[in-house]
Amino acid sequence: MAPCIKSGRRFLVGAEDDPQFFIIGSRRVIPAALPLALGISGDISVVVFKITASGSASATLGMAAAAVFLSAWYPSLAVVRK
Repeated sequence: MAPCIKSGRRFLVGAEDDPQFFIIGSRRVIPAALPLALGISGDISVVVFKITASGSASATLGMAAAAVFLSAWYPSLAVVRK
């Protein structure tokens, strides 16, 4: 599907890398980090629960993982944009 999308995009913008396309793409990709971080953090929480059988430990590590993922992703994007 990716080659089809790329060729379709090139057809729409006249076979050039249009800056407007990158702006639109960034606006769609950046918010996608939130559910990705929450999903991975949930997976970590489940694994920790399976290993330790402790709900509090799994919740704590899951929330810590979410905090690390989100604090690493979004501020780094602000630095890269400048």
